Amino acid sequence: MDAATPPHQRQRPKGMINIIAITFCLCCIFVILSLFVLDRLARNSVQTHNNENDLAGLDGRSTVVHSSLNSLSSHNNTSAIVSTITTNISNRRPVDDDFLFSSIPNLTKTLSHKPSRYTDGLEFIHITKAAGSSIEAAAAHAGIKFGACPWLKLEHVGPGCNDPDKGWDLELNKTRTPYQWKGSRPIEHWHTPWHWFRDDHNPYQNKSLFTVVRNPYERLVSEFFFSCKSTKYALLCFDATSETMNNFIRTRSWACLHGERCMGHFLPQYVYVYDMEGNQVIDHVLRLEHLNEDFSALMALYDLPIGRPGKMNVRNNTVRTGASGTLNLTVANLTKKTIEVINKVYDRDFALLNYPKVASPDDFL
Repeated sequence: MDAATPPHQRQRPKGMINIIAITFCLCCIFVILSLFVLDRLARNSVQTHNNENDLAGLDGRSTVVHSSLNSLSSHNNTSAIVSTITTNISNRRPVDDDFLFSSIPNLTKTLSHKPSRYTDGLEFIHITKAAGSSIEAAAAHAGIKFGACPWLKLEHVGPGCNDPDKGWDLELNKTRTPYQWKGSRPIEHWHTPWHWFRDDHNPYQNKSLFTVVRNPYERLVSEFFFSCKSTKYALLCFDATSETMNNFIRTRSWACLHGERCMGHFLPQYVYVYDMEGNQVIDHVLRLEHLNEDFSALMALYDLPIGRPGKMNVRNNTVRTGASGTLNLTVANLTKKTIEVINKVYDRDFALLNYPKVASPDDFL
């Protein structure tokens, strides 16, 4: 094209066009990333604010409950106690929140074996990180299906886990499901509190039931290391520190309490043992802290040929990391801030399952 060609008809060099296109794309990417970062910062700010409000709110409601207990300590009528506490709380919180406190009359009850109403076999309710997998394996080696084995084929667990015979078409009874989890995605069947299922699809109906509970602090540390073994959290645990564990426990505990999917993990233990009216719905509640003796006695009671559970996750506190080799953490590595969150989120576990609270990591030493 010669010099006489008008300027508007002249073609730009191809190199210049490429530079303009690349610059435009980079600007778009920068804008998108900036918006994403601003959105995440805003979300974190809101979540932190909500968590702080929840801590304050739970503390206030706890005061209401203990005040009600003191004023009713001379009463023997359980329904009167429940009614009075429910009235006091509903004046301050939505009625659905009564679930958190409707089990108060059981605070002073020591968990123990109670006469079973049913004789149609014994079933196991699997609370996560409380020796459930060890119990499933012990039963499977005796040809008995406990926990996940009725639904999953897990040949490595034992011969009793080779032939699942339960269907997956189970539905929850929304009237029995606490409000926090009414709208959340379903939990795995074997980690679901059995009384949340509809009666016409309930595999635990008319069965004698047992479960194992565990000290909440120990359980949550074990939950962290269990999560580190999954591919989802591989990067998180690659260079894990004590701070990593504490942040993880606080975040996941709050998320589960607020209705996000837990898959049973981080779900409070007391929702398995008690229904929304405060009735104990598990016939035999064993403690992991002295499980071997209690488990053997229970199997003898039902004449089941299941030996003691093998390796249990009582000290499941190590994980391989990338830079630092093996990471060893225990409850003594929980920070005061994390302990405060655990004490609030799992308050009913401590009270109803009779586990003592601590105020600082020094109390573990």
